[in-house]
Amino acid sequence: PRPYHDLAAMLAAEDPDLVHVCTPPHLHHDHVMALASHRCHLLCEKPLTWDDAKPGEQLLVEAREMVAAATRPDRVTAVNLQYAAVPLAYDALLQTLGLPRERPRTFLMHMDSRRERNVYEIIWRELSPHCLSVLAAFCGPGQVDFDTVDLVLGERQDRAQFVYVCADGTRCEAEIVVGTVLEGPLTRRFGINGVIADYEGRNDAAGVFRTYLKLDDAEQMSDDFMYLSMRQMLLAVTG
Repeated sequence: PRPYHDLAAMLAAEDPDLVHVCTPPHLHHDHVMALASHRCHLLCEKPLTWDDAKPGEQLLVEAREMVAAATRPDRVTAVNLQYAAVPLAYDALLQTLGLPRERPRTFLMHMDSRRERNVYEIIWRELSPHCLSVLAAFCGPGQVDFDTVDLVLGERQDRAQFVYVCADGTRCEAEIVVGTVLEGPLTRRFGINGVIADYEGRNDAAGVFRTYLKLDDAEQMSDDFMYLSMRQMLLAVTG
């Protein structure tokens, strides 16, 4: 592939069918807005937009601008939040155990990473989009009741508790814990209504990287969530 230092030059020379925006978050707004007038499908990495030099209110305005500009009926636009595939694997695990999937009344997700630079609000910026996408995948469209938010930022762990109000008016009490662990095992778990599954990624017997969910003594294998995200995008683009 040919490298480019300028997005406009790349679009003029290549006329791509699909662009995956993997640039640093403070460039996402400029790049997505530039791509909005192009015919290409668009996949953007998370966070949708972020710049430490800008206030949160301005970032919200930019995010809404990006969504409005890039949402068109003739193309697919998405944010790469691969953990939104979690409920499919979770449901398969519940089926294996003979447990029903109930309407979410409570939600818990705990996600650790090993990035040493992830501290305080950087942890939240890097990991909470995944957790929030899983919450939305379980509960459906809705919004956070910001009057209920209790967020504590620590040097190596952040914890948020709040109520998520679904589109039909039902409420789900949510707890999200994200952290940085430099040594020892990572905690990675999620679930609803107190039925909490742990997950990890590892190779299967054929050497293919998979995601494994475990609840009690039951284990459910899933395709890797990043693979599922890319596959879903390509299926949506190609029909």
